[in-house]
Amino acid sequence: MKEDNQSRSILAGIKLEFVKFVEAYMIAVKKGAETAKTDIADAVDKRDQSYDIGIVKLSKAIKKGIHCAMEYMVNYCLEVMEQVKEQQKKE
Repeated sequence: MKEDNQSRSILAGIKLEFVKFVEAYMIAVKKGAETAKTDIADAVDKRDQSYDIGIVKLSKAIKKGIHCAMEYMVNYCLEVMEQVKEQQKKE
């Protein structure tokens, strides 16, 4: 019975951390989209530019958004790692 409760506790902890990760990922994606939004709109609005230039601008805008999202996730993961280190020191 004790092992069953311990297993449930571990699974509950994993589920909680997964939910936190998914939430951080959603925030990262939103921040990336917000960062790229204006640049994407500018890239597709200018009809007088050549097709190649529009694609290059669109690609740069998307890369900018992805970079912003990745930066957020890296910082999130570093923060989690620091929390784990602190918790291990206490044990």
